[in-house]
Amino acid sequence: YKGGWVGDKRSGKGVYMWDDGSYYTGQWEDDSRQGTGVMVWSDSSEYRGNWDKGLREGQGEFKSRQYNYVGTWKNDKEHGSGSCVFSNGDSYQGQFSKGAVTGTGEYKFANGDTYKGTLRNGLANGKGVYTWADGSVYDGEWKDNLREGTGQMAWANGDSYNGEWKNDIPWGSGSMSLADGTKFK
Repeated sequence: YKGGWVGDKRSGKGVYMWDDGSYYTGQWEDDSRQGTGVMVWSDSSEYRGNWDKGLREGQGEFKSRQYNYVGTWKNDKEHGSGSCVFSNGDSYQGQFSKGAVTGTGEYKFANGDTYKGTLRNGLANGKGVYTWADGSVYDGEWKDNLREGTGQMAWANGDSYNGEWKNDIPWGSGSMSLADGTKFK
């Protein structure tokens, strides 16, 4: 460690390097990372932002090989509002809870599909609108990434279904309209 001390505790601005090559540079208080600072891990993951008692807290930015996140942190986890870009090209902007994509937000897939609505642990749950890259749209209820409950589906070819869904397929009462004008109930 190189930096300030108060008594026998790290305090003020300083740099600490671990044996594995990870290091932290920034503010210290009472021997803990406190205030603003930068942590770089041995795998090149990096966090820049606020710290409280050694934990990421408040505003910060995390970059890794798997994803980049900018937003709020609580107890060392993504929590509150933020945006995330994943290594596969997908992105998400919205709410996080205890490190998980949970709450309302918009998820954009690398293939051009989008989902706007409620998510729980990264899965569509509750009300939401999914738009496929081909222009097809589902607006309705979701459970664990499957259409479940009531909803409306409009396919790009002009067909549509309005009614109940179960396990991602039309199920129960509903009405189907084909592009040629044919209707079913």
